[in-house]
This record gives sequence, structure tokens and C-alpha cells, in this order.
Amino acid sequence: MTYDNTLFWKKYEKRDDDIIIVSTVKSGTTWLQQIIIQIVFEGKYDGKINDVSIWVDSQRAMTELNILKLINNQNHRRIFKTHSSADKVYTNVNNKNRYIFITRDFRDVVWSWFNHMQNDPMKDVNKLFGDINKAHNEKELWDILMEKKYMFKSKSKKSITWTYFNTIKSWLKCKNMDNVMILHYNNLKSDLYGSVKSVIKFLGYEYTDVIVSEIVKQSTFDWMKNNTAKCAPISFINNGTDSKFINKGINKRWDGVLSDDDTEEYEELLKEFINEGDAQWVKTGNSD
Repeated sequence: MTYDNTLFWKKYEKRDDDIIIVSTVKSGTTWLQQIIIQIVFEGKYDGKINDVSIWVDSQRAMTELNILKLINNQNHRRIFKTHSSADKVYTNVNNKNRYIFITRDFRDVVWSWFNHMQNDPMKDVNKLFGDINKAHNEKELWDILMEKKYMFKSKSKKSITWTYFNTIKSWLKCKNMDNVMILHYNNLKSDLYGSVKSVIKFLGYEYTDVIVSEIVKQSTFDWMKNNTAKCAPISFINNGTDSKFINKGINKRWDGVLSDDDTEEYEELLKEFINEGDAQWVKTGNSD
């Protein structure tokens, strides 16, 4: 799944209130989209995520020109989704735009990614992953990724798998910018209500407790799992596999599967990209 969208971010006509959701793969992207859509529509949106929040760097049937026309015709506050690094997205910055980056521990990402790969109907896209598709379970996928870990360092690789560490590194450099918010998947898991209130404030809204509660109600993992036809990517919906897109949402399923050596190898890899303090945050959502 690759797409060099560098030119897109230079071409599109920015509006002051644009919201850009940025994430590493399988890190709560759709969850955050749902939260922000409900915030923008005051908890009253009942449609599909894909109809109002465009994934601008996916491999898609539309041309770049068509997608630019689509987003320019949107009358509501626009919400973009991307898996791209800050050096691509955070350019020609309009300080009134709002950027929200979310990530997740790579071990949890891999366990979630395996389910996605097993049920992704876009076989033509999946072929781009090569050996990764040979995995029969999460541990095999992990071993393949670690065997090819040198690819995480390759700047020529645009796959959303191999850009994981560099994407995090790029956005952490922006964490002190006023119009950038950094979230962790674990923040949403441990305190959804508090996380939603923080996002509401960051986006410039002031809502009553009643509206906040409605936003949270339609942003729970259970709500999304019960409404997958509204939340899943178009390819899953068209293929009738939308019910398999929202999986477990559970962290540390790798615990007891990955060995001490596996964990040590992962932590050494993480240190090659992220400083010690931030590395702890990437793994847990906490810096302590």
C-alpha cells in the first residue's frame, strides 16, 4: 500500500479550519476519525466515515485531480486522513489548521495488522507486501518484519508498513507546535471521555456535557464494532467484509508469544529511531 502524496500537500487549497488526522498504520486511525467527525457534527452524524473524511494517500480509483475536486466541494469542516510523515504533510503550514497524530506500540500494530491483511479484499494492493503475505499467524508476521527490519531505514520505501518508525520520529519533532496534537492509542483506551474532551478543546469547540456524552457514546469501540458498515474502508464495505475490519482493539496480545529476545530486538530497533524518553511513550502512551 504505497502512494507518494508529496505533491498533494503542496497542491490542495487549504482552509483555515482544516483538520488533518495523521497516524501510523493500525494505530486507531478510524477510531480517531469517528471521534473527530462526531465532534465536528456535534454528535449527530449518522453516516459513513468515508463520506466526510477522505483518505488522501490511499491507492484509489480516483485521480489526484478528482480527489482535489471532491475535497474542494465539501462544505463542512474538512477532515483528512493520512499515514504520511511530517516532512510531507506539515509543509506550507497554515497555523490555523489542526494536525492530530496518533500512534501505537509496534507490537500491537503487528497483531492488528495481521487481521487486516487476512481480510483485506484488495488483493492487488496486498501483493505489494510480498513476503509479508506469507505469514499464517501474528508471530510469523512479526518474524518476517524483523528479518527485513533494514527496510525501516530505507527512505525509498513508501509502504505504510516500513515507514512506521520514521513517521513517528517526524511527528514527535512537531509535538511542541501549537497546532499539533500528539495522541497514543492507549490514551483512547484508558480514558476515552478525557481524550475526547482534550480533542474538543484543541479543535476550538466548547460543548455542553450532554453533547460531549453523545460524542463519546458514538465513539466507543463497541459502537464502532456494531456499526462497521459506517466505519470500514470502502473496499471492505463493497466486499461485504466490513464486519471483520474492526477486530479486537486489545493490546498486548503478543504477551507470552514474543520471547525476551524478540522484545530486546524490538527495543533496540526502536532506539535507532526514537530517543529513550519518547521510546517509552511509543510503547505505553506514558513517558514515565
